[in-house]
Amino acid sequence: MLTHNAMPFLRDTPNVDLWSRAIRAYAEFPNVAVKISGFGAFDPQWNARSIDAIVSQVIEAFTPHRCMLASNFPVEGLVKPYREIWNVFFDYFAPYSKDEQEMLFWRNAARIYRIAA
Repeated sequence: MLTHNAMPFLRDTPNVDLWSRAIRAYAEFPNVAVKISGFGAFDPQWNARSIDAIVSQVIEAFTPHRCMLASNFPVEGLVKPYREIWNVFFDYFAPYSKDEQEMLFWRNAARIYRIAA
């Protein structure tokens, strides 16, 4: 499980390119999944628009079948209330199908962590 989108903290072009290549390389391994989380570590004002450059690449590489959302709470609570974290995710993933939303919001976590649903 890659946490926090494989941590793309450095946002200059060479480091974003390196991160993008790494995400695609990790996605080649079928047993690897990724948590979409941890945005407050590099952007305290993060929102649905500001996370698109990262989330769109993660989803493209892993598909909704191997991604899950995570709050990174309580650490993320330093920059954003818990409810607001999830509201950003609800906003961002609103265009996704109901099936994709369920995979991202809970079903993949239940499957990967073997939690009875």
